[in-house]
Amino acid sequence: AGHGQLAIGSRVRVATGVQTPSFGWGGVTPGMVGIVLKMGVENTVVVRFPVHASWKGKCSELELADACDNRTLARPRVVIDLRVRACYQVRGGILADKVGYGKTATTIALIDSTLSRPAPELPLCDRGDFIPAKGTLIVVPSNLFEQWLQEVGKFLWAGKNLRGTMQKGWSPKGCPLRIFAMSNVTPLTKVKAQELAEADVVVCSYRLLFSPIYQDRRRELAGDSPLLADLALETGRLVAGVGRARSGRKGDYYVSSWQDL
Repeated sequence: AGHGQLAIGSRVRVATGVQTPSFGWGGVTPGMVGIVLKMGVENTVVVRFPVHASWKGKCSELELADACDNRTLARPRVVIDLRVRACYQVRGGILADKVGYGKTATTIALIDSTLSRPAPELPLCDRGDFIPAKGTLIVVPSNLFEQWLQEVGKFLWAGKNLRGTMQKGWSPKGCPLRIFAMSNVTPLTKVKAQELAEADVVVCSYRLLFSPIYQDRRRELAGDSPLLADLALETGRLVAGVGRARSGRKGDYYVSSWQDL
């Protein structure tokens, strides 16, 4: 089928009659033309296709794309490898390494290395609807809550363990990061929103966010509404100094600024 003349730089396609290549299609379609990059062992070859940069197949399953055009055979073979690079401002991402590959360590390193940087600006449409905070919020499953505290001490505090040393939710003096940790709502009853906003890291368990007392508190701050849009609206009123809400700490009294929540 014309595969006997394959060489690096050859323009090839999957041979007519091949139902399924030995190593799969990998997004390649019949008739798609690629360029041979590497001749492998045991009759294998690596081809760059438009949809697959390093497609692997067998020589016997390929044919020269120009084999049926005698005019192109006489032309000198020219291979052009183009690469395009672009820079973008990244505002977020997903770290999806496998288990044990150091996702926690990588995240802690990122937090530590960017502590001195100013907080990113909020989009114009969201300004005034959120409480300004400089820290990083880490929401974790309950079984990983203590592990995060342990890992921070391991990588940033000479191996010291933060487990059992938190005081009313706060990391002890000397810890490189000002951490507030809460696995339940108890620590929140002893802290102001202003203090939370100044923390470097806030560690929270998923379980707290689904607890009835937290859900009731969120509804209360939103003006007895379950909608996040209403929560943002009432938060904006507090940020602007024109709202009024019950303090989350002990005592049934109201405040008019978000710092005193």
